[in-house]
Amino acid sequence: MKKHIVLATIGALLLGACSQSDTPAEDAENAAEASGETAGADETTGNATASSDDTATIPAAFHGVWDYVEGSCAPESDLRVEVKPQMVIFYESLGTVEAVTTVDEQTVSVTLAMEGEGETWETTRVFTLIKDGAGMTQSDAPAGAGYDPFELKRCE
Repeated sequence: MKKHIVLATIGALLLGACSQSDTPAEDAENAAEASGETAGADETTGNATASSDDTATIPAAFHGVWDYVEGSCAPESDLRVEVKPQMVIFYESLGTVEAVTTVDEQTVSVTLAMEGEGETWETTRVFTLIKDGAGMTQSDAPAGAGYDPFELKRCE
């Protein structure tokens, strides 16, 4: 019963952050790629580094498509998350990376400028790699600010 309440709460929170269509996410993603702005990661430490325009990036180990452990990994899965160097795409919402703090080799805290349903807001998400990178947990920061951490599986 508790699992269903947690999942319902997670779903409600994520649906509340959804946009009306995938177009804003796709437009922002295409604009970022078209601008040619890139940043790298320090390969020896995994810490985020800034490009010449001081844009923060999420370390490569976190990049990819992730979904809830019981999810289908299909684009319509409401707990699916796509992590890119400077962008995190959620179910019908998009977060542009504003800052990345590397906690340790397995954990990053990412501040995102979000947009969805015609609104904008800022959020911080903590991503922690588990199971040798085959899994990841996602939570709000600070702890307890929104929902309990939940496990995602790597889809790719």
